[in-house]
Amino acid sequence: MGLLACLLISLPVIHNSIFGDEIRFFALNRGTLIHWDRDFDEVFFQVASVVWWKLKTYFGYWSSADSVRTLLALMFAPLGSVLILYLLFIIKGINRWLYFLMITVVAGPTMLYGWGYFPRFVF
Repeated sequence: MGLLACLLISLPVIHNSIFGDEIRFFALNRGTLIHWDRDFDEVFFQVASVVWWKLKTYFGYWSSADSVRTLLALMFAPLGSVLILYLLFIIKGINRWLYFLMITVVAGPTMLYGWGYFPRFVF
């Protein structure tokens, strides 16, 4: 059981060593950065622009993707996003709030600072 736990914990290191050619637990943030020290209007516009762009990618759209990648993304990405929203509405009680908190903690930073898009697998 301990070996399985160590393997699961080391998955980010394995992924970064294979795809990033570096042994690192956390990947470097190369995503969109919000300039939080600017005026409120400018920060709000930056956040709104990034969120709008990322929402499109969560449903399978990427402006520079080729036709095959777009087709694959449109087959899978919307279904995953809809499933997440569907589960939010069918879960009841305190579990709904815990699920919403989990979505916020995972998707919030990814939406503002993440750079990946669907599909996130290697052809």
